[in-house]
Amino acid sequence: MTDETAKIGRSLVHHGPLNDRVYLLKLDEHDMPGMPRMLAMMARRDGRGKAVAKVPERHRQAFADEGYEVEATIEAMMDGEDGHFMSLFLDPARRASLSEEERETIRQANDSGEGLRQAHEVLELGPKDAREMARLMEDIFPSYPFPMSDPDYILRCMDDDVCYFGIKAKGKLAAMGAAEMDQENGCVEMTDLATRPDHRGAGMSSSLLLHMEERMSERGYRISYTIARSASKGMNTVFGRAGHEYGGSLSLNTNISGSMENMNVWYKRL
Repeated sequence: MTDETAKIGRSLVHHGPLNDRVYLLKLDEHDMPGMPRMLAMMARRDGRGKAVAKVPERHRQAFADEGYEVEATIEAMMDGEDGHFMSLFLDPARRASLSEEERETIRQANDSGEGLRQAHEVLELGPKDAREMARLMEDIFPSYPFPMSDPDYILRCMDDDVCYFGIKAKGKLAAMGAAEMDQENGCVEMTDLATRPDHRGAGMSSSLLLHMEERMSERGYRISYTIARSASKGMNTVFGRAGHEYGGSLSLNTNISGSMENMNVWYKRL
């Protein structure tokens, strides 16, 4: 059971049974004003529980008119214009409130002003590392929203504006992360952060995040953001301590580690 990337018009979507959604990754202006309806039609046709779209402020009302709701907002995400994650709930069960524990995680992450430091050497990973990266992701996550356990998929991402970074211990990959670059909008998603269990607690995710943000800032990217598991106190704290702001939560949005989970959006001006 996997999801796939495809085109609706000129726009890029990710859809399928694993995440039970249709996700508009990149909207092409040529597909407006019809995209909100086309996305909803595709989700209904395939029996998906949710349609999700990354939308610039100028198109927010067009999606709202079709029943989409803003779940999260990133200021200045899209070439200086606010970006919104808007969702159409086709299955009412996909609309879930955060638990008190999840809310407390957000509060604590927002208040964690200690700052981060890079305590590890971070390497840029290349094609020769793809198999080891795929094994790491497969070992850690029983399920994942994208096929990161496939080395060929990782190689395709490397050719498509994704930079991978890692930390090695005794010559073996102990932790990794990715910077998914959106050149058109000047923003970058920090994603695929993963650390082997025997290396957790050493601050490797923090080192990776700081290094990736420095490299992306040097390349001219202005906004860094992530979509983090709401249930992961550690990962939310890493982004909070790195100076990210909480932008909202996506309800039962992603199938990761074996179940559908709420996801928190964090962002930062670089």
